[in-house]
Amino acid sequence: MLFAIIFACTGGKIYLPEDDDLKANVVEDVDTDEDVDLSVIEDSGALDEPSSEPASNPEEPAEEPAEEPTSEPSDTEDTEEICDGIDNNGDGQVDEGLTTVFYLDADGDGFGDSQFIEACSLPQGYVSNALDCDDSNMNIHPDADEVCNDLDDDCNSQIDDNPIDPGAWYHDADGDGFGSGSAIWACDAPAQSAVNDTDCDDLNADTYPGATEECDGLDNNCDGAIDDNANCPCAIETHNNHSYLFCKTVKNWHDAKSFCESYGSYTLVVINDINEQSWLWGQVIQHSAAHWWWLGYHNQNATSAQEPSGNWEWLVGNSSYTNWYPYYPYVQPDDTNNDEDCAHIDPAHGHWNDLDCDSSQWYGNQLYFVCESSP
Repeated sequence: MLFAIIFACTGGKIYLPEDDDLKANVVEDVDTDEDVDLSVIEDSGALDEPSSEPASNPEEPAEEPAEEPTSEPSDTEDTEEICDGIDNNGDGQVDEGLTTVFYLDADGDGFGDSQFIEACSLPQGYVSNALDCDDSNMNIHPDADEVCNDLDDDCNSQIDDNPIDPGAWYHDADGDGFGSGSAIWACDAPAQSAVNDTDCDDLNADTYPGATEECDGLDNNCDGAIDDNANCPCAIETHNNHSYLFCKTVKNWHDAKSFCESYGSYTLVVINDINEQSWLWGQVIQHSAAHWWWLGYHNQNATSAQEPSGNWEWLVGNSSYTNWYPYYPYVQPDDTNNDEDCAHIDPAHGHWNDLDCDSSQWYGNQLYFVCESSP
């Protein structure tokens, strides 16, 4: 058996140990088809223990040193990592660099808070943003409308700013609960404000819708009429939003003035133009054509040099209108007896005449008077 192995491994040649006595016994070019006399080999001692020196074959190259074995690559070493919850490339990490941060959306409004997880795909109940400022209220998020509720509905860190449902408030200067002017839009009532703009005089706390109408020359109840249904001492008429009292009580000019002024905004009548003059003439005829009627026109401050026509003035305002009697020989004013400093209207012709302010009658002609509201 040993011979067969040696013979097969040497390509038909048998090499014996390096010994001169044995070289003669080498059988060369053995034909593997012929019988081999094994006794020659056995007698030569060729099958004895081999020398410690390895046999060499000068016809073959020296044996190359064996390469160090290398480890075979892992089945997963070249596998691409994908986001699937598995360590695909065998590096001990799962889905590294492939996950996305998602934020808890507890109220389901499409906006999350700071609580987050990392996952390959969007989990139920999570969103890709952390913009919600109150994740317990689905009506509060960056896309919400700001409303008046003392909350930051749209998450801009401001409460009730630019709400869609502000209230309209109006300045209430006199504190009577009724305002006027332009609306102030706000959730809460500003100082000195009311929820309406129905006050017709926001500087008078006694004037507002529903107030009792007084005889004071004002529209106390804001119904558009002055002293309507008020308990006035004289007959009341209106013209161009002014109220007139036709008082059929005989008085001198001073007492008539004081009487008018005791009723709120009234004073002796002031005539501003021909239209008012024409209307007033018709009214005095209607109320009493037999009496003269005091006007709020005088020149009690005139010097003697200014008489009779100088320094005439109205009690209120700066009207320049006059309608003195123009016909000779009774052209007016004439300052008869140097004491005629107050004017009246004569229903007989509608012209004016000057008269003593302390008189209440003139040769049987008694003096009534007309009061006007805020002339």
